Amino acid sequence: RTRKGKERPDSGNSARALKRVLRKESVLGPVYTADVPSWDVVGDKPSTCKVDFLPIHEVLEAVAPEGQEGEWRSFDEHQQGFRMDLEDWGKRLGLAMPTLASFLPIALWGDSAPFTKRDSVFLLTFTVLFGVHRRRFWLCAFNKKLMCQYGCYGRHTLDAIFDVLAWTFEVLLANKYP
Repeated sequence: RTRKGKERPDSGNSARALKRVLRKESVLGPVYTADVPSWDVVGDKPSTCKVDFLPIHEVLEAVAPEGQEGEWRSFDEHQQGFRMDLEDWGKRLGLAMPTLASFLPIALWGDSAPFTKRDSVFLLTFTVLFGVHRRRFWLCAFNKKLMCQYGCYGRHTLDAIFDVLAWTFEVLLANKYP
């Protein structure tokens, strides 16, 4: 937008304007915040920190509205090999294909990326394995420097994070959202 008759756009508050637009047009709900065991780098001792999560059941409900679930559970022409593998797997388990059509296979992806010269961020995302949509959705991200270093090699931090993820998957499976 321009101000006071200027021809150039006003870019003085671009970050605030971008946040306003993103909040206004976002379909995702608020994040869930959990206390997670971490490491106090300054005090060199165990601590807790708050980690934000996007609950998987809320993300799927927001991006796949009622009536469009078929787009997320269908097979396109590039997934016929995966469909045959899934049918074979179902036969070994004694499940018929109509039963398998009610499943939604989800893949978790964990990776890290540098964001300063001395630290990196750990990111967990998920994607739906079949359907016409090929997007990855953010689950949580945290600073790797904050991972517990109490002799567990970060196990306390990761266990707490995966406890929250397990809870979100249980909610998705139960189909009863808190």
